[in-house]
Amino acid sequence: MPPVCASEHGEKTVNGYPFRSETERETGLLRQAPFWYAVCVMRVLFIADRLTYDGRSDYALNLARGLKEARIDLQFALTGGELRGQLDALKVENYLIKHNFFSFRKLVRFLREFKPEVVHVTSEQALDPARRIARALRRSYLLTVHDLLDAEATHLQESEVQGVIVANEDLRETLVNRVHVPKEKIRLIARGIDLDAFDIAAPHFEHRMPVIGCMGRFTAGKSHEHFLRAARMVIDAGREALFLVAAHGGEERQLRRAIRDLKLREAVTIATPQAAARKLYAAMDIVVLPAEKATSSKTALEAMASRRPVIAIVAGDLLHLVRAEENALAVEPGDAEGLARAITRLLSEPEFARELGERGRAFVTQKYPLARMIEHTIALYEEVVRGEFPRR
Repeated sequence: MPPVCASEHGEKTVNGYPFRSETERETGLLRQAPFWYAVCVMRVLFIADRLTYDGRSDYALNLARGLKEARIDLQFALTGGELRGQLDALKVENYLIKHNFFSFRKLVRFLREFKPEVVHVTSEQALDPARRIARALRRSYLLTVHDLLDAEATHLQESEVQGVIVANEDLRETLVNRVHVPKEKIRLIARGIDLDAFDIAAPHFEHRMPVIGCMGRFTAGKSHEHFLRAARMVIDAGREALFLVAAHGGEERQLRRAIRDLKLREAVTIATPQAAARKLYAAMDIVVLPAEKATSSKTALEAMASRRPVIAIVAGDLLHLVRAEENALAVEPGDAEGLARAITRLLSEPEFARELGERGRAFVTQKYPLARMIEHTIALYEEVVRGEFPRR
């Protein structure tokens, strides 16, 4: 640990930061984190897009909660969103990014007074306002890149980008080999899941109508149509089941048309996830992840943490998560028949389904706890402040 010393004003400091006593550290995450992470008072600015019901917002809000528990001074600049009120609940100072000249100048004045030592852009969608703010503050920033498609579309060679945070090795290799980001500028920090929030009892569906859920966004790259075709096959094979599609996005009209064409109106319900993620997982006995190109690992990790047996269309971000027959069942993209067989297998083998769900929970507990993500992120911030990242 860096030495504790006295500042010119007589207060105890560590590397120039105010020292916090052991009594002040006795809270939440700090009991689990190394002492060094708790003794430093850093000023961190988050720049975010809209805070809404998606994986990027969940990432930013989970980090914010962890930083607040670690007594780090945090402020937010964001473009809006229905979850902005959660920042107020956390007592995090936050500012709305507006594009008119006078509002932006006022925002920059507030942020200059804050004097952030670390600027963290929490998703690629916030890059446009982040560039303007960073240039006005004359600061570089860290950027979290969430998936392969967005990584290939962003300009990560700009001098303002001090470093890039990614969640898995596949994404890091993509940035190095396709986007040509220097490897030393990339830090791999696995996503973390709040295990307590998804501590749900294992499903028991032997003596009632089982519910097969499909989680994800309605986008062109997702295979909700294959899920519906698989549902039709399961019903045609004589299995009784209900199907719940919990998603939001721009393809809902197309999805409803497919439900009508496949004569599934009585068997399929569409729900909007919003804030009720835990309730949705609790209502599902089996969770299908339908993405064929790229999907957030957040949904897979939440489903596993909820003890739900998972069937994953293995592609994109799920390639590094799914261990076939160990923490999930794997189906090839576009294989509706294979998906129907996997659903039927779990319906026929409820004990195996519960065992698969428990193994998924154990997998997330071991590899993706939220406290570890927060701890590693704070460690990166410390390297930035000390001028040790990226290494030259």
